[in-house]
Amino acid sequence: MDSKELEDYEQDTNMLYDLLKFKPIQIIGSTSLTTYLNSELSTIIDKIRSDIARIYGFILPVVEVTDCGFLNSGQIQVFINEAQTIEFDFQPDKIFKINCKVGQPVEFYLDRSLRKYESGWVDEAADDPTVTYFDPDAYLEARLFTHFLNYAESLFTRQATANLIDKLAAQHPFIVEALQSKYPFSGVSVVHNSLAMFLSEKVSIRSLSIIIEGVLDYYENFPEINDLVEMLRRDIVHQLISRVRQNKPLTVLALYGEFERSLALKVKSEVPDEELLSRSMLAKIKSELELFIERLALQELPPVLICSPIIRRKLRDLFSKDFPDLNIISFNEIRDDVPVDLYETLGLPNKARSEMAANNKLISPKFSISGQVPENIKRT
Repeated sequence: MDSKELEDYEQDTNMLYDLLKFKPIQIIGSTSLTTYLNSELSTIIDKIRSDIARIYGFILPVVEVTDCGFLNSGQIQVFINEAQTIEFDFQPDKIFKINCKVGQPVEFYLDRSLRKYESGWVDEAADDPTVTYFDPDAYLEARLFTHFLNYAESLFTRQATANLIDKLAAQHPFIVEALQSKYPFSGVSVVHNSLAMFLSEKVSIRSLSIIIEGVLDYYENFPEINDLVEMLRRDIVHQLISRVRQNKPLTVLALYGEFERSLALKVKSEVPDEELLSRSMLAKIKSELELFIERLALQELPPVLICSPIIRRKLRDLFSKDFPDLNIISFNEIRDDVPVDLYETLGLPNKARSEMAANNKLISPKFSISGQVPENIKRT
């Protein structure tokens, strides 16, 4: 989206917000930060909005920045849809330190690192490879970028979808006309709900023409939005895979074959969600995820779990709250030319894991499966 299109989009959305007297994003800082808020922060916000639009195809509403004499020195509060969502300390004359290596891309790991490790402002950086330092501008950019992206689903309005479709009509009129003709009343809502679900999983919506073509192809047979999005993912999730790969093999976690087959049979049989996994098994999987994601973070590798298509959505429902940074991808979303490294297997019986550890298998060394799924997991 070029600067002229961005300007037109902002005029449309800002006019709507003005009419509603509604402020979708507000940043409030202490008066000790007034100079910074009025100068450097403006540049940082412009860059964040540009990066999110470039990577994810989503344009953030204009951010309102103000200062407040009631806040403690260095305090920043962020409000989204008029509710406070975060508060943190900011020192523009110091360096921010986190006592761990923060994985990349930063939006997948920053929140997790801040929750798990000690952090704070220091006067200068030390030569320590086990910690991560941010200069104040980089820290604020990373913090706000991650936070805005976490709330993209709620910030992405139906009007924003309508604006994107109107812009698309100039380049792909036949696609938009087909949507309006086939679904004159529900088309925009269906597209909007699909885009919002993609954003909730940090999947780019830049390929809007492909998404709308998918709606035209699949919606009639898959009218339930969750089912529809699972079909649409096949055509666009490669963008997410490219981003987390960074031109390297895709490093993944996988499920133990017998465990996955059992779970798939339960999903096919429409077993209630609360009965899919026993409490002990759910606790075991979460514990293993915590451990393995920690190891991946130390190697600056994004966390990716691959699984059978039939259980992908169920796994997302089970783990998204505790592991919002976990990317869950089904086998059929990985192109054949994408090399894959299997890092670890979840759900292994304790005896099998002990035997493999004793034989130096599976636990540390990664082995390449170069585009193939593990032998104990079959495509379904």
